[in-house]
Amino acid sequence: MIRQQETATKRKWNIALVTDSSCDLSQELIDFYQINVVPLNLNFADNHFLDKVTIKPDRFYDMLESETEFPKTSQINEQTFTNLYSHLASHYDAIIAIHLTGQFSGTFANSAKAGKRISKEFDKPIYVIDSKNLSGALGLLVLKAAKSIEAGQRVDAVVRTLADDIMQTKIFVSVRDLKYMIKGGRVSKPKGFIASLLGFNPVISMDGQGKSLLFGNTFSQRASLKKVMGHIAKISRQKTVWNYIVLHAHNPEGAEETAKKMVLLTGKNAASIVDISPVIGMHAGSGAIAISLLLTN
Repeated sequence: MIRQQETATKRKWNIALVTDSSCDLSQELIDFYQINVVPLNLNFADNHFLDKVTIKPDRFYDMLESETEFPKTSQINEQTFTNLYSHLASHYDAIIAIHLTGQFSGTFANSAKAGKRISKEFDKPIYVIDSKNLSGALGLLVLKAAKSIEAGQRVDAVVRTLADDIMQTKIFVSVRDLKYMIKGGRVSKPKGFIASLLGFNPVISMDGQGKSLLFGNTFSQRASLKKVMGHIAKISRQKTVWNYIVLHAHNPEGAEETAKKMVLLTGKNAASIVDISPVIGMHAGSGAIAISLLLTN
């Protein structure tokens, strides 16, 4: 409702920016840049929630611990985007939507269909982009686009830059407990049992096509984060870290400690330190810590 009022009377720029709730970015930045965030659907058995609207991350992780059934997410339907784009096209000159990887959800496809139809109806450009990522990595892409819009760049220039930025965005998720990945079917029970018995703490990342991949295995979360830091140190000698986001699932102390190490490594403060999106958090589980970063040449 607040964003709708801003659109009509207090919009700061002539390009609207849209994302979905898998985008992890501080509320302060979302509000300042007037980013339209469309909530994904979350279900615990028969209980339906709108991600980050009718259920906040803290409660989600409490329910993840207490509920017997593993939660499910569902895509945002086409009509929701049709309604939003119709409203935005009535007030803005152009729209850019950046979504979580199409490999994880049909949200991007539904947004693209709605965008194509409303663009034709209003004769205004609507760009719908698959970030091939999610969570803090998606948050950094949205933030970079927002800053480009703030700087007065043309919509086509912002979109061209995004295409390059997508390939330079990384996320590394350090899992503390494998039981959530086993519950969610990401790891088979036999493999999960053996890995848990051996004390494995995997690090999950994303490939260039937007699919999850195993970055590495260690025997403690501290060791896995050390491995990630070493990798970031290596790649930052060749490229510049434009910015980064530290994320956590019910683990603010671990996130703060990780953020301090990232300051020493990069020489800059995190763009945000936030609860990780349930889309990742439901599988990574309580205690997980993640680092996302956007690199520039």
